[in-house]
Amino acid sequence: MQAAFELARLAGETEANYWRSWFEAVRAIDGDPFAIDILSFGAVTAILCEAIPRSDYNRVLQVCDEEARCLQDIVRHYHERHTPFRVDVIPEWCSSGVLDELDAIGFRPSDFQTVLAGEPLRRVARLPRGVIVRDVEDDDLELFVRIHEEAYYGIGQPQRLRDFRAASIRARFATPGWRFYLVFVDGAPAGGGALHIEGSEATLAGGATLEALRGRGCQSVLLQRRLHDAAELGCDLVFGRGRSGSVSQRNMERAGLRTVFTKTIWTHRWTGAGWSPDDRRGITRPWPKTSSPASERMRTRIAS
Repeated sequence: MQAAFELARLAGETEANYWRSWFEAVRAIDGDPFAIDILSFGAVTAILCEAIPRSDYNRVLQVCDEEARCLQDIVRHYHERHTPFRVDVIPEWCSSGVLDELDAIGFRPSDFQTVLAGEPLRRVARLPRGVIVRDVEDDDLELFVRIHEEAYYGIGQPQRLRDFRAASIRARFATPGWRFYLVFVDGAPAGGGALHIEGSEATLAGGATLEALRGRGCQSVLLQRRLHDAAELGCDLVFGRGRSGSVSQRNMERAGLRTVFTKTIWTHRWTGAGWSPDDRRGITRPWPKTSSPASERMRTRIAS
């Protein structure tokens, strides 16, 4: 395993590449129906999905000391589009100056996520009885979309969110560097996961099992299969992430991955309240309200 700082740098870059690849695929859908914007502020990557105004899908990545001066411009970029977002802070990249700046413009730490890394698997252990994994083929795609939505997010999600996630899977399925997997228990579809490959690094993503079939070893099998495929595809390192202390983190640790860092997720205290970063600094300049016709059409919030 590489030196700690270099590994942290590579983990951060790999994650940014993962999200950029995801949203570039969605942006390439005819007509750009989800109003995707991917910008660079120096070394910082800002992903905006205006049609889905949730911080899950609107992220600022690779924030570092050298780019702290860009934070107010980044906030303004999202606020002009009335879109909440999150800032992912990697401890190895940021000093207290970045945290002070985030606090000064109205952000607070709201969650923690552990990023892990490990080597690909050259051999796969014996599978649990009745559990198999297979690559998603063209004929399986809609089954994967349906099973993954229920397994990862549950039932009863707003239709607009379901449509977005389904479209994003279809778009990535057609994009080089992405592989999707279905897991079956006794012949019944039980869950799935994804693998993103870029260069010599792979990213584990989206592993989930239907609630009724959890505890049968599905995630262990999915992890082993993806780690083995990463080896077959010539990868040197595999990265994964999960909420700190979660079952997902423990599953990855059992598969041989180890913590690289725990990042902090920062979100705005007053999202949607008409606040601007200048207000916190005693500047009364009104917040600009400009928007494009396309953004006005996308203004309807996720409510149904």
